[in-house]
Amino acid sequence: MKMDKETMKELMLSQLLGYKLGKEGFSITELVSGAGLTIDEWDDMQDESDITSLCDSDRKEIEEYLKSKLNLEVKRWRTHF
Repeated sequence: MKMDKETMKELMLSQLLGYKLGKEGFSITELVSGAGLTIDEWDDMQDESDITSLCDSDRKEIEEYLKSKLNLEVKRWRTHF
């Protein structure tokens, strides 16, 4: 995949921010939460991206977090109806 200079710059800035936050002790789920990642976006990322830099336990942690978040949202929705 060929990227333009602006896209490469944005990706590098994202990587540096992730590095900084990780160094400061934020967990992978805190980073996912802060980014507002949804389960659908996560599924798309796995289909479209090369995220081999994440180990299986990190992926599992992200999936469990997003599924629990989705379950909580469904429960909240059901209480309104």
